[in-house]
Amino acid sequence: MSKEYTPMLLSAVAILIIRPVTARGGVVVASLPEWTAPLPDTAKPFGGYELMNNSFTSEIYHASPDTFGTYNHNVMVGYLLGTGMVVQWKNCAVDEDCNGQRMLYSFSADAKVWSEPRVLFENMTTPSLQVTLEPGPPVYLNGNLYFASSPGFHNTTHDASAQGSQFCLWPDPVDKRNCGPPSKVAVQYNHTLLLRKLLPGKNGMFGPPFWASTTPPAAFSAATAALKLLSLADMDADTRHDVAALSPHMMARDACGDSTDTGTLKCEACDGGCQIYGSIDFGLKIANERTHWVVPGQRNTDVIVYRSEDHHLWASVRINSTLQTAWSTVQQTNIPNDNSNINAGTLPDGRIFLVHNPVTPADGKSWGRDPVTFATSSDGSKFDAVQVVLTCQHLGGCTPRFAGHSKNPGPSYPQAIVLKSPVTKAMQGVYVVASNNKEDIWITKLNLTDL
Repeated sequence: MSKEYTPMLLSAVAILIIRPVTARGGVVVASLPEWTAPLPDTAKPFGGYELMNNSFTSEIYHASPDTFGTYNHNVMVGYLLGTGMVVQWKNCAVDEDCNGQRMLYSFSADAKVWSEPRVLFENMTTPSLQVTLEPGPPVYLNGNLYFASSPGFHNTTHDASAQGSQFCLWPDPVDKRNCGPPSKVAVQYNHTLLLRKLLPGKNGMFGPPFWASTTPPAAFSAATAALKLLSLADMDADTRHDVAALSPHMMARDACGDSTDTGTLKCEACDGGCQIYGSIDFGLKIANERTHWVVPGQRNTDVIVYRSEDHHLWASVRINSTLQTAWSTVQQTNIPNDNSNINAGTLPDGRIFLVHNPVTPADGKSWGRDPVTFATSSDGSKFDAVQVVLTCQHLGGCTPRFAGHSKNPGPSYPQAIVLKSPVTKAMQGVYVVASNNKEDIWITKLNLTDL
């Protein structure tokens, strides 16, 4: 069951600069974002950043070995107008990316009170094959909202299990898959996109899971048979029509929906295709996790930023183009990041926001992750305000309660969704979700008037 509290909070600040991106031949084609706010100060609480006001904070799921397990992480969030909000996350009994990792979800009509978790995508391990499931963001297809996941071969080195199965942007999971990172361990699977449709007005009920291809993947045939998974050929005409909108170069407007109809500005997609992971030097140690935004006022100029092991975000830009080959070479920015996932989007007034973990512990190791901050930029380059949106100090504690592999302390892997008209006034705002200590799932709401 969900728990809720509304703390008294303060306010805060931060910043970002610009560095030119130079194409072959020495021509400056765009600018990279840089952090011009004060850098995090590890000697100060929350890295020196102030807490921001919120409307409420609710716990969606409190981990327990007696219910669904104590590893819960990598949260995704979606909203369907007239129905409500769904939060999805990956789940294991104890360890991250375990053999048998599955997807859970919870539903809420008001984002305050949440249903008990339910299984969204089942454990796909069979006697002949060990499998982990990885999440990706939900996608709008012809106004319908689909949640997504993909299986991968389980590997005792858990980082290898997710590579090629996890995805962060559309159309990356569409064949030919483009799921990173640029790494020797990444596997590019075929036909492995799983979808489930959120049923309108049904209080969080979903249609059956199905492969988004007419041919189920041969590598997972045993799980397909055991779970009676359907293929696209088994689905009704409307569903087949929706999935037909998926393509390797699908447009962002198709993946994200029209905000005048959906009430959300959340868009996890690149027009024409995101940067190809295979074009990135894997020696840079850039991770799978990435996020994207369109530069305000410039429909075909956009930015992708990447998580990296070097505690900074790396970035690529594309100017006046929707060609997948037009992305610039990735370059390091000075935006601090604690080797954790990131998420960006657009606010109703046109500003770009970035949610992530910028504070690296003083010893330089990226084990603890606290806090999650919310930074904004009016031009998509200079992020000139930043505040703390989530901290483990307000989420039940900064130490995992249960043993488990790769259990980073603190809130991490944030995702955010912006709701606006025609959503009801009471629901309009920015919602940020994350796991705390990779155990508990939390959500907080920010009022648009406070941003």
